[in-house]
Formats: sequence, structure tokens, C-alpha cells
Amino acid sequence: MSEASDPVPPFLDEGAKALALARFHAGLAHDLNNRLTTILGNLLLFESLYPDENEALTDMRYAAEQACNLVRLVQTFSKREPLPPHPVSVNEVVRTLHDLLQRLTGPNCRVSVALSDRPVYVNGDEGALEQLLVELAGWSLHAGAICFRVAEEEDCAVIFGAGGGEVKVEERIQSLLAYFGAGLEREVSGWRIRFPACEFDGGAVPEPPLPGTGLRVLLAEGEPCLRRHLKRTLESEGFAVTDAADVIQVRNLLETDGTFDVAALDSLLPGGGVDGLLLMDNLPAARVWMTPFEGWKAPGEDSILPKPFMPSALHRALMLASV
Repeated sequence: MSEASDPVPPFLDEGAKALALARFHAGLAHDLNNRLTTILGNLLLFESLYPDENEALTDMRYAAEQACNLVRLVQTFSKREPLPPHPVSVNEVVRTLHDLLQRLTGPNCRVSVALSDRPVYVNGDEGALEQLLVELAGWSLHAGAICFRVAEEEDCAVIFGAGGGEVKVEERIQSLLAYFGAGLEREVSGWRIRFPACEFDGGAVPEPPLPGTGLRVLLAEGEPCLRRHLKRTLESEGFAVTDAADVIQVRNLLETDGTFDVAALDSLLPGGGVDGLLLMDNLPAARVWMTPFEGWKAPGEDSILPKPFMPSALHRALMLASV
């Protein structure tokens, strides 16, 4: 057998394997997020154009949103570190996990959740909280039932879970608890996690996006279907959009088509990605990076828009970046 046909070279150590797997996950998430952004955006458009068919379209949009959640979970469990802490809705995380855990555990395990009547927030990262709860759910599998209950006490948010017995708290659980500043208490009937209080009102109600008012946008996106969808949507909202499929096209546009007010840039744009784009001196100073990577840090003070996103989110990001 030739060297070229050997699927795993003997010198490939565990670190290299982990890095290769992480890159595979990143590439897969990028491609899926591009397609899901296109699907979600067009479904919203159809919902507004055909209100009589709203039930069927709503079901389709729900399925697409669930696919987005699954992609995010893949990204979450391939990450080494959680994101910087920010307010996280405990009710929303537990609600999302319910369907996922039921599918993973099969018909022989019952999964139930009881959410708080009031919004409950903790400081942290959605992915880290999901990871912690999935780890703890494993303690309940032997009982044939997984149960989460969310509550709010004096100075803390509390998640209760069923599952007794002596179970070793592994290092990854300990590190996640330390990240949240939370404490884990074992009980006869299960366990509870106490999180420090997080005062957050859910944020202000978002205002309708302002018209694009003729802002000149450089749209650089490598996925053709997504690029066409974003261009069509932004132009319908008053933006003047010039699109490019790779770094070379961006360079040519900047040399021949004058200046732009703001740029929407794919962080994995073919031909060089971020590094290739930042080599251009005349790249617009107002930039929004569209990226599939949770926790990705944009250059300087540039804005980030995680994929998949709704068209209104890109609209608003462009308006804020251009101010």
C-alpha cells in the first residue's frame, strides 16, 4: 500500500487529530450555516407574501430553526473554551435541550422540563450551559427519566435535576461550574445547581430597521445562493449593493468601483479569508464580519454577525457599523 493511500499516518498524534477534527467541524458548520441563512431568510419572505399559507410556512421555519440549533450544538461541543460571559436565558436553554435529549435517549427514557414562570438569567454562555446540563443528564439515564426544573431563589438561579446515587464529578463538570461561579449540591433524589444572580430584563424591544437610505454596501460572500439572497434582500431595503465572490473580486472592485460606506464580509471568503481582505488598504473602515464561529474575535473594533442570521439582523448591523 502506498503512502498516499494510508488514511492515518503513524506520526499523526492525538493533538493533530483533534485539530483536524475541529477544522472539519468548522468547515461543516460554515457550509450548513450558509444554507440555513438562505432558507430562513426566504421563508420569512414567503410568510409575509403568502399569509394564507402561514401554518405550513411556520412549520418549515420551525424546522429550519431547529436545524440551526443542532449546528450550534455541534459547534458548542467542538469548542475548547466557552464564550465570554453574557446574560443567558435559563428557560430558553432548558427548553431547547428537551427535544434534543428526547431524541438522543430514545423511547425508553422520559425527558421532562418545568420552566420558571419568570425569566431567569445567568451570566455565562448558552453552549457552556447546554454542555453542563447534558453531562449531568447522564446521571439520570439509569433511572429511565431525565427531569430539569428551573427556579429562582433569593440571590440565585437554580436548576434541579433528578438522578441519585454516588456519581463522580468529573473534571469537565468542575471546570464548567467554575466558569459560571456555580455550586453543585447532591441530594437523595437528585442534584441542584445554584448560579449567582444575574439582573437582566431581557433587553429593550428592538426597533424596526431603518431604511438603507442608499448606503453603498460591499457584500463579499463565497456561497452563491446566500450571496444572491442577501443582495436581493438588502437592495429591497434601500441599500446599494455590489457583491463579490472571493478576495480577488473584492480587490478588483475596490480598485475600479470607488469607495463603499460599509462592507459585509464572509470570514472564510475564498482566496484568503480575513488575512487576504485585511491586506487591502482601501477596504471600508465600517465592516461587519459574517462568521459561523461562536466566539470568533473580529479584527479591531469590527462588528460580528454569527451565522445563521435573519436578514433584519444584517440590515441593523450594517446601519450600526456605518454610524
